[in-house]
Amino acid sequence: GVTVTDANGCIKNGFATISDPSVGILTLDSKVDIKVYPNPNSGSFELQIETGGEQIDEVRIMDLMGRKIFYMDIDSKDREQQIPIDLANVQAGVYEIHVMTQAGLKRKTIVIQ
Repeated sequence: GVTVTDANGCIKNGFATISDPSVGILTLDSKVDIKVYPNPNSGSFELQIETGGEQIDEVRIMDLMGRKIFYMDIDSKDREQQIPIDLANVQAGVYEIHVMTQAGLKRKTIVIQ
């Protein structure tokens, strides 16, 4: 259960359901390193992925509701990927970059202003 206390000291008890669209996907503490330049940005940025030799399968950018707003199939073992991304038509907000490897998922948060 969840207990919430408001500013007046009133206490409410209840239950919360949390929905995570990535349930069942292993989040890695792996060799993969994700860098974004600049971050925050206006929707145009450079995504740099250092793979550490791991197979990279795809890159997704998700909004915080779990909707996919960008997808790229990569299928590469190159030690470094540099990907220019232009999301000029995306609303300002916080997004997650998901880099899928054969071992699982690596995430990075970005801010579009």
